[in-house]
Amino acid sequence: DFYLTNTSEVFLPNLNVEVFPNPFSEQTTIQLEGVELEHAQFQLFNVNGQLLEIQQFSSNQFILKNEKLRAGLYFYKIETKGKLTATGKIIKR
Repeated sequence: DFYLTNTSEVFLPNLNVEVFPNPFSEQTTIQLEGVELEHAQFQLFNVNGQLLEIQQFSSNQFILKNEKLRAGLYFYKIETKGKLTATGKIIKR
């Protein structure tokens, strides 16, 4: 199988976003390093652009648990204080 996993774009200087494991089956960890985040929001979309989930967080790491997701490609967007911070792709096995 071929998986494209290192596909994120960061819009804040010094911010590093890691998603692991990616691909995932039951849960994945989203970790942000390099800046202190306050009032951040994680949004998950399917390939059609439909918003599937929104999670608020205030630490630099959180776990995405979603057994309801089907296997496939998903896109995420992270915003802090209403501004786009990072985007990327997640693969669910």
